[in-house]
Amino acid sequence: MELTRRDFLKMVSYAGGSLYGAGWLRGTRALWAGPSYPDLVVAQQGSPAEMTRAAVQALGGIERFVKPGQKVVIKANFSWANPPKLATSTNPEVVAALVQLCKQAGARRTVVLDHVIDGLEACLRETEMRAAVLAAGGEIRGYQEEASQYQETNLEPGVPLRSVQVLKEVKEADVLINVPIAKHHSSTRLTLSMKNLMGVIRDRGAFHARDLSGLIAELSRVVRPNLILIDAVRILMDGGPENRSGTAPVAQANKVIASTDPVAADSYAATLFPKVLEGKNVSHILKAYQLRVGEIDINKLQIMLVNAQEVAPPPVTSPPAGKAPSPGDEGLAAPPGTTTAIGTPDLGVYRGYVYVPAAGILAGLGLIIARRIWLSRPKRLANPGENV
Repeated sequence: MELTRRDFLKMVSYAGGSLYGAGWLRGTRALWAGPSYPDLVVAQQGSPAEMTRAAVQALGGIERFVKPGQKVVIKANFSWANPPKLATSTNPEVVAALVQLCKQAGARRTVVLDHVIDGLEACLRETEMRAAVLAAGGEIRGYQEEASQYQETNLEPGVPLRSVQVLKEVKEADVLINVPIAKHHSSTRLTLSMKNLMGVIRDRGAFHARDLSGLIAELSRVVRPNLILIDAVRILMDGGPENRSGTAPVAQANKVIASTDPVAADSYAATLFPKVLEGKNVSHILKAYQLRVGEIDINKLQIMLVNAQEVAPPPVTSPPAGKAPSPGDEGLAAPPGTTTAIGTPDLGVYRGYVYVPAAGILAGLGLIIARRIWLSRPKRLANPGENV
């Protein structure tokens, strides 16, 4: 079938328009979506304060989570009256750095709290938490079981408990940040971010008497931190959670793990413990994943490794997922698919705009070809049977 000039021009127009439209739509979607961030950040190679700041910065900066005038509650772990070297409480330098970041973001109040088990005064003193928090400009609270300080909170129907009493201070917060220490636990194998939330409830005995792992998973559905930082500077490998003897093994992992996904954060932290290795080997992490609280497979996560002694990287824009980095990696080397502080950003936002000049070039070439076809056509004379 003969291709007419009109058909040819239509074909060129449709092709150019389709390419232009694809580029424009992709570019527009990227602009409206805004920046995206890693699923999880692992900061290392720095002091506790440096790693804290670098981890938060890589996850979007504190301004992503804290707005001027807001009240921030930081759930740390200082339940046991032990010094930081025993790795039973959150590193006070990590907490102090976080308090400073919140103040810089314009937080109206920044309150660090826990439901303590040992005597309150001893916990505040021996963990060095009070001194660190006050020096950073924050407030610190230690709670026990005074009923007036808690508020009834419903759990999902069908679980062993209908409701749980949660600290009013937590319920009233504009922003909740969960900052546990990574350590061994005699009842749950590990205590990480989700287990740390037991420090915001009144009756922990009820959890232990019923279904401890299941109720921790349920609690993680009703108390959802805005930000999670796991202190893995020192980790208690055994004898937890209290390390009463003071002789339990402590490892220097020198990491701070940051995420907005509690299952992902806990799953990665679990890999730091050779006897555990995977989140699915910890019952409450697995149950939380089954409840769709978060992602348990770290190989499906976009993980960023950060050298805390370097300038923290800007947000990334969703590079393809790949194998997760080895938790034992002390350098920045990481398998394909893992973004590092010196990694190459995804240029997908800009790649869409390539279609625009391509469409223009194609349309221009089409017009030139069409003009030549038009000029080379047989000329019609007065006598239809005669051609020149």
